[in-house]
Amino acid sequence: VHAGLPPDGTMDAGPGGRDPRLWIREEFLRSDSDFGGRTVVHGHTPYRDGRPVIEETRIGIDTGAAYGGPLTAVALAPGVAGSASVAAVFQAFPRGVRSATSTDGSQRYAGR
Repeated sequence: VHAGLPPDGTMDAGPGGRDPRLWIREEFLRSDSDFGGRTVVHGHTPYRDGRPVIEETRIGIDTGAAYGGPLTAVALAPGVAGSASVAAVFQAFPRGVRSATSTDGSQRYAGR
């Protein structure tokens, strides 16, 4: 999803008819919901250190590409009952430097 999911599971439009999947932020980020046992991959909230946030119930991949940070994508491995685990993180940096890192931290590719 773009921004996240409402912790209570409702998809009702928020203030001004806004779809929460596009605009939610703090309520989602601070939630301890398990989102029905599913892993939520989201953006909308850039992380200043340029690294994705990988937690048990959510994976935040907005690393600030619009502000000069890397563009980030993840490769997911299927899990149990809709959950997923990160198999690799791919990043493209300004000036063409690219990298891919596996979840064990080993760098798989780095180049221009």
